[in-house]
Amino acid sequence: MTPSLEVTFLRDGAQPADQVAGELAQFIGAAQRSLDIAIYDLNLAGSPADRVRTAVMAAAGRGVAIRLLYNVDFPNPIPVPPPSQADTAFIASLGVPSKPVSGIPDLMHHKYIVRDAGTADPWLWTGSTNWTNDSWTREENVILKLPSTELARGVGVRWRISSPTRSRTQNVVFACARR
Repeated sequence: MTPSLEVTFLRDGAQPADQVAGELAQFIGAAQRSLDIAIYDLNLAGSPADRVRTAVMAAAGRGVAIRLLYNVDFPNPIPVPPPSQADTAFIASLGVPSKPVSGIPDLMHHKYIVRDAGTADPWLWTGSTNWTNDSWTREENVILKLPSTELARGVGVRWRISSPTRSRTQNVVFACARR
């Protein structure tokens, strides 16, 4: 195990959403060069939303290059359990490049941030938790934070919009590092 690996277990009712938002804001705040964010469900409210928004906007204001991918589903009848409902107004308020990724036909279920890829100190934040108040307070989840040049490089995010003749498909490629 990497000595710098940080593991946080979230338990139902054991921590307020504001505490997790503070940890995320601190992680974002340490960015010097870049943040590549892929998050399945991003729907924060109140103080947690404010803390994350402030951290993202401050990083962008310092010149950190930020890209955000989030899931968006086709508006069909809601299945059980319901799909994520990204807060597009919140995402727009961040003022950073973002791209919705259709969950139809393929689910974009990633939950990670690559911080400062291509530098001497890249970090990865990942785990099972979405960015919602309920995910941070009412669900059993885990957050992993670890430094890794290989993982940061391998999980790099690349957007590719398919040709107009195939406009229904949007390809998002998450490349994996090869040794």
